[in-house]
Amino acid sequence: MVASLAKSCALGVSCLASLVVFTAFTTVAFTTAAFTIAHADTADRDWRRVTSEMVPAERLMMVTDLGVGEAKSLMTELEIFDGLVDKYVAPFVPLARQIAPELVAQELQATEESRLHGERAALRLVIMRRRGDFKRYFTSGHFAAFTIPTLARTTLVVGPVVGRDSLRENLLHEYVHYRLRRDVSGGLPLWFEEGLASFLSQARFAPIDNQEVNSSESNQEAGSHLFELGFWNEAEGPPDMPLDELFALRDLRGVGRVRIQSFYRTAHALVRYIYLHSEIDKQQLAASLVLGKPKFLEQPGFDLRAAKKAISSLVPHDERWNSRHLNRGARPRSQEVLRGQFTVQSQSAEFAVEPMPANDVREIFADSSLQMNAPASERLYARVLKSEPDRLTAMRGYVRSLRFQLKVEKAAAVLAAAQAKQPEAWGLMLERSLLDTSGCIVERKPECAELWRDAVFNLRDVLDVQPDSFEAIYRLGLAHLYIGQPGESLGYLEIAWRRAPWSARVNYFLGENLRLVGDSRARWFLQNASRWAASEYFREVTRMALAEIDGASEQASEKRSEKRSEQ
Repeated sequence: MVASLAKSCALGVSCLASLVVFTAFTTVAFTTAAFTIAHADTADRDWRRVTSEMVPAERLMMVTDLGVGEAKSLMTELEIFDGLVDKYVAPFVPLARQIAPELVAQELQATEESRLHGERAALRLVIMRRRGDFKRYFTSGHFAAFTIPTLARTTLVVGPVVGRDSLRENLLHEYVHYRLRRDVSGGLPLWFEEGLASFLSQARFAPIDNQEVNSSESNQEAGSHLFELGFWNEAEGPPDMPLDELFALRDLRGVGRVRIQSFYRTAHALVRYIYLHSEIDKQQLAASLVLGKPKFLEQPGFDLRAAKKAISSLVPHDERWNSRHLNRGARPRSQEVLRGQFTVQSQSAEFAVEPMPANDVREIFADSSLQMNAPASERLYARVLKSEPDRLTAMRGYVRSLRFQLKVEKAAAVLAAAQAKQPEAWGLMLERSLLDTSGCIVERKPECAELWRDAVFNLRDVLDVQPDSFEAIYRLGLAHLYIGQPGESLGYLEIAWRRAPWSARVNYFLGENLRLVGDSRARWFLQNASRWAASEYFREVTRMALAEIDGASEQASEKRSEKRSEQ
């Protein structure tokens, strides 16, 4: 599978706003005081919007305070890296179609058609030049980059760790997460996804000069590049997390810094071993990771003892050590790496760069920081509204930031005032429905049934105005499901699944819907949710739903046996 960044952005995939993918880490903790001191001047700096000539701005946009040349260079590297990622994502793409065609053929066909026609979410890159700015707005204490996949778009937020070079590695790491969500109709284990992102993001690549290759290789494709993968840097430290602990982790939120660093090192080391040493067929590897058939540790070609030995004996690659000691007769500290070739289908000749107004920057910061630092998001939206009180997107974001912090009464008052000014605004209508039912997904309050019934009418009004609001489509499916109308709900949840087929929550609600209507596909979606959910609540309700299916199957079997006995 060969694709340019233009194709990637046209085909992007997203998921529910409740999921954040954390990646590169930092050891410096966030302080609210630091934020309030500096947040006034950060957006007033020289921020710019960078877009590609090949991709519409609504599909791909970089927001950054990097210099023009540096920003363009980073976009160019991302386009090249996209071709390398193709090689590693390809085995996962046709997976479910091969493993369970009788269950999901129709859904996968629709998903593939959506991908081919570009009906996927946009990609936004937020690249911050200063480490301090990133910490003030976005840090969770231990991370320097993260991915926010939503039903509207995927946002990659990236800051440096030490030095400007880390921006490149952090961005490429996040881009691997984006590609996996865009192309893979299934959820990957946390250790593998983070390990693969770390493994690929340290790639070294360079274009092949056709004038320099020998005559036997003179037919190189245009856009061909060489790559090297697998270097282990001194700074990474030892991969010291036990593998059983590595496999068990599903969510890094709330995990301490030392354990997080150990997790990343070990995940990277294990993925490195898989691609450099093991004989595992990569299609079968994909099947074991996504569908658990067979389980990963039972894979033919994978030797657990050899993997542990290879991981524990990693020799760091240190070019500075080599340069200091080679002249003294020492042998270079080398390590095995993976080398190969890949093709970049097309690259942009030009990138457009334009300055951004401060309030546009603040609103993007507010939207991107909502799940990492909701108080900061609230303050930023409030500041935008202070100077532009009728700015609709800021009104909606402000209500969302309050709802996220469970400030329900304040959110309701702000929303009522906003709707009095703009009663027909579909975004505010959607926020009204989300706010009214926000406490009715996990809890079953007595008043929830009436709230879900009202939501059906409100969400239909939203879709009359904005038919491609996937958040409204998803919530309308939930509303019908919660008021006992699974037949009405099914179509909406299938659309949400095509938008985010790897989401544990979407798989759970679609599986539960299918269970209620007696559809045999229910088990497949519920098993997906059980394997992929980070939330203990969703793991538990999924187990209960599967137990209901097993109980119904046993009862049906007993009835058939009794009927045969009577005959």
